[in-house]
Amino acid sequence: MINDINADTEFNDALRAHGIIPPKPPTPPSPSAFLPSEQELFQHALQSASANALGEMEEEAVNSDDERLFQSYRLKKLEEMKHQEKMARSVRAGDGLRPISRDDFVKEVNEASKRDIEGDDEEGKGTGVVCFLFKDGMPASDHMRNLLNTLSTHQPLIHFLSIPGPQCIPNYPDKNHPTLLLYRRGDCVGQLIGLPRQGMRTTVQDVERFLLSKGIAENPSESLMKATKAQAGDGSGSDSDEDGEEDEDAEFGTMRMGKKGAMRGLRQGGTGLGLGLGGMSSGSGSKGRRKEDSDSDFDM
Repeated sequence: MINDINADTEFNDALRAHGIIPPKPPTPPSPSAFLPSEQELFQHALQSASANALGEMEEEAVNSDDERLFQSYRLKKLEEMKHQEKMARSVRAGDGLRPISRDDFVKEVNEASKRDIEGDDEEGKGTGVVCFLFKDGMPASDHMRNLLNTLSTHQPLIHFLSIPGPQCIPNYPDKNHPTLLLYRRGDCVGQLIGLPRQGMRTTVQDVERFLLSKGIAENPSESLMKATKAQAGDGSGSDSDEDGEEDEDAEFGTMRMGKKGAMRGLRQGGTGLGLGLGGMSSGSGSKGRRKEDSDSDFDM
């Protein structure tokens, strides 16, 4: 009779103890081990609920224990809202784009992006800054202005600034308007030349997703979450959430920073500030890459 070494017997246990047969393989966990428990689902629902919804639960509680539980979550939610509002007040000087001059650029963009938001527990994160270069009378600039004015109310922790392109960068080409310069911690972390491929159909949600991908916006706004949920419901959302930053950059026609020195971007130099445009494509400009040379820099 051949012994089954996988059988759960005392004889096999003795053989395993002496190293004669290999140890039993570990029992695989049941599928339920990977699923959240009812308690975890309940806690997640409470954490996701609004203060108003928690207040209604508190009023409808069937016993004092439930009432105290809902009350504690509601008070915690209200405290979080007060904290967010305090942070927003430290950043925002009013909804909408705030105009700046050429002389203000370093202070309002570079230096402001280095400062941590008052009340934020995480140090060294800086502040997200969006500088909008525009030209009056251009439909594309007017469209982007409207989008940013609306987005500023959805993302109050971001500095939204505006300056005429030719004032910021002398001889800045009309075809490059509108331009967005994105700053955090004193560095230009992303740039957008012209409208993205959606053109005049570009939405507030499109721009917010772009700012999220660049780390300028830290969390999606309630408006964006509702829009995304609605798109998922009618099947109009993206087929994949793993398109990657490169695909999103291509969709927006952004200027990628690449290796150090490859994209000079907006920098502080001996003669002022300049915007390097070499080797960068625009959603509304010419296709392909421009030749990177000294003529591609527009000195401020």
